[in-house]
Amino acid sequence: GGTVVSIPRKKEDARDSDIVIPSYGAVGLREYLLPLACDVIISINGGSGTLNEIAVAYQNNIPVVMIENSGGWTQRLQKSFLDKRRKYKFITAKNPKKAVEIAIKLAGAKEERR
Repeated sequence: GGTVVSIPRKKEDARDSDIVIPSYGAVGLREYLLPLACDVIISINGGSGTLNEIAVAYQNNIPVVMIENSGGWTQRLQKSFLDKRRKYKFITAKNPKKAVEIAIKLAGAKEERR
């Protein structure tokens, strides 16, 4: 097992979490805090908040693994670069299980470089 961390918009969204970082009413705060606390991001579907999280991760060289054909910004950006700088191409996984396998490998490699 692991630790479930939640940065919820509403109190009731945190009921199954081990650690809660409240962001109630702070529009946009969650989208900046969450990626900076991660070694790797797995992106599924998503609207503007997900796009913000992807952009923050990109700016901070945090790898993003996108689940193929899951909709939203994840689907629009899969197998592409975020901007003209072409810092890195987003990694695409065929399913959630494969995304987790890739994320664990990337996080392990990042830990070895520290």
